[in-house]
Amino acid sequence: MATRVPEAELREPLPPEGVSVPLLASFAGLARVPLLSLGKNNLSALLRLYPDEIECKVLRTRRRAYSEIRRIEVQTTWATRNVEFVWHGSVVTFTANVRTDAWRLALLRLLDAKGAALSAAARRLLQDGG
Repeated sequence: MATRVPEAELREPLPPEGVSVPLLASFAGLARVPLLSLGKNNLSALLRLYPDEIECKVLRTRRRAYSEIRRIEVQTTWATRNVEFVWHGSVVTFTANVRTDAWRLALLRLLDAKGAALSAAARRLLQDGG
């Protein structure tokens, strides 16, 4: 079972059992088409961070290495705090609608520390503190 930690404690080293990021929903989409959803999950959405990989779920659970992340995008509207994972070698993306601004910032900090390429918008959000 994944460890539950406050967002302020989301940092390296991650525990072997992983840390679950609280989500409102998750989406599968197409790279370069940010608002098109191929699938969504607001009942059992999952984003769990392990030391060497990420576990995510929209319709089914998948694990991906941090090295498979091509780019991290962010989208913000009045009701969403989305973090989009664009993968190397795939046109399908994973988008996590993160429960709070603090969790989204903590997630971006951790992904940055793991070497994930942040988009200009994600980098601005991280630098501005939310």
